[in-house]
Amino acid sequence: MESNKLHVYERAVQRQQTAQATLLAKRRADATARRSHGEEQSVSDDLASHPAFKPIVKPPRLDSLLVTNQMAAYLQQVNQFSGQSFISLFLMQSLNASHQ
Repeated sequence: MESNKLHVYERAVQRQQTAQATLLAKRRADATARRSHGEEQSVSDDLASHPAFKPIVKPPRLDSLLVTNQMAAYLQQVNQFSGQSFISLFLMQSLNASHQ
């Protein structure tokens, strides 16, 4: 779930960068065309208000970090307890084998 959110965010950022580059190229071409026709450049165009330049909110990563650390703690405990059980099991098997 968290990796899906991050993947969607990365795709949105790539789409936004492509849209920004396309928009800037179009504006440059329009400005060049205006200059060649002797017209004044349009000053009223504000790129900051264009939707392609609005920041995309990053997905929160704290939840996935907490879940990952909690899983690591549980796995460490399982490893510790299973290791002790296997030691006891192998010890009992070796004692039974030596008595027979």
